[in-house]
Amino acid sequence: MHPTESLFVPASIVSFGTILINISQYGPENTGPWLMHAVCILFWIDATLAVLFTAGIYLLLWSTQTFTIAQMTPIWIFPAYPMLIIGPHAGILGEKLEPSQSLPVIIGGTTIQGVGFLVSLMVYSAFIYRLMTQKLPRENLRPGMFVSVGPSGFTVAGLVTMAAGAKRSFPADFMGNGALAGDVLRIVVNFACLWLWG
Repeated sequence: MHPTESLFVPASIVSFGTILINISQYGPENTGPWLMHAVCILFWIDATLAVLFTAGIYLLLWSTQTFTIAQMTPIWIFPAYPMLIIGPHAGILGEKLEPSQSLPVIIGGTTIQGVGFLVSLMVYSAFIYRLMTQKLPRENLRPGMFVSVGPSGFTVAGLVTMAAGAKRSFPADFMGNGALAGDVLRIVVNFACLWLWG
C-alpha cells in the first residue's frame, strides 16, 4: 500500500518476461523443437499477464492511493513495463518460430507494445506538467527520472526487431505482395523509430 514502493510490484512480471526473452534468444539452438513450442505458449501467457497486471495495478493504485502532481515521479511509468517488454520478446521469438506461428506473435507484440507506450505517454505528460509547475523532484528521487528513458527504448527495440522478422512471416499474398510489404514496413519502422529515439 506504499505510494512509491507499490509501483515496483510489476517487477515480478518484468523478470518473468526477461527470463523468457533470454530463453528465446539462447535456448533454441541447444535444445529440440519442444522449447520453441513451450516458449510460444509462455509468450502468450506473459502477454496476457502483462496486460491484466498493468491494468490491475493502475486501477488498484488509483482507487486506493492519493497521488498529487507534487509527488509525481517517472516511477509511475513502471507498472506499464510488463507490456513494454512484450515487443522485444515478440521480435526475438518471431525470428525463431515458423512463419505461420510468428505472424500472430508479431501482431500481438506490436499491439501490446503500442498500448504500453501509450500508457507511458500519459505518465510522461503528467511528469512534464509536474516539472513545469513543481521543479525537479527531491534529490533522493532524482535518479528515478532515468526510468522515463525505458518506454521509448523498449518500443524502438521491439518495433525494429519485429519489423526485421516480418518479411519472412508475411504470406506471399499479404497486403497484395508479402515481400514488398515486409520491405516497406522495415523502412517505415526504422525511420519512425529513429524519430522516436531522438
